[in-house]
Amino acid sequence: MAAKQAPQVPPTERVQTSYKQLSLAAINLNNASDELGKAISVLDAALKKLNLGISAWVEMTGSDNGLNWWSRSIGYTKVGDKWGIALKDARGHFQHPEIDSEQTWLFSDGPRWMRTEAVGHIPDLLEALAKQAEDTTKKVEKRTARAYDLASAINEAASQDLRMRLRCALSEAGQYAIVDALQHTKLTESDSGLTFSTTSDEDLVHLKSPEFAEALRRLVGQSVKFTAEWEEPF
Repeated sequence: MAAKQAPQVPPTERVQTSYKQLSLAAINLNNASDELGKAISVLDAALKKLNLGISAWVEMTGSDNGLNWWSRSIGYTKVGDKWGIALKDARGHFQHPEIDSEQTWLFSDGPRWMRTEAVGHIPDLLEALAKQAEDTTKKVEKRTARAYDLASAINEAASQDLRMRLRCALSEAGQYAIVDALQHTKLTESDSGLTFSTTSDEDLVHLKSPEFAEALRRLVGQSVKFTAEWEEPF
């Protein structure tokens, strides 16, 4: 006895049924994607409060066959004018780097399938950011110390230049006692102006003289603020 065959479903009915299922699946997928986007937005906002200003990337997957390579990564960087969690797709050829390509998106703008793949790598990204912040801090501290050294050197050069010009101006005016006093005086410059410090009461008298003030103002301008003070000797 021949086996019964299942009734054939007309193609039009199959298409209609599949479309209804796809429509419901699309609604569920969009809702799930929206919730994922909201969760990432919360994380983005938390990172923004830290005002990091540094980038870090973590490779999610990738491969190379000795000639071609590709990789997908999640990172924190600036895309356009906005900082945020980002996705990157990069690929290229080892022998022809001119054809290498890279696409970078903020998380919410990236391909949906790539966003789903990236979620599991967020802890790795946060660890990479922390490491990058530590490394950057050390570099900034070293360069800050170097910048202070350079600033100190510049200030010292400017101080020596001002001293030399003052001595020349005072010598031309015959104010040799003030020239001698200036020779034993420490000069410092700050936002409040120039300070001439001396451990000698006699030199202090010369530094507070009208002749010294006039010579100084001719060199650096009438608006300059300066003080002459006695300094406790060591």
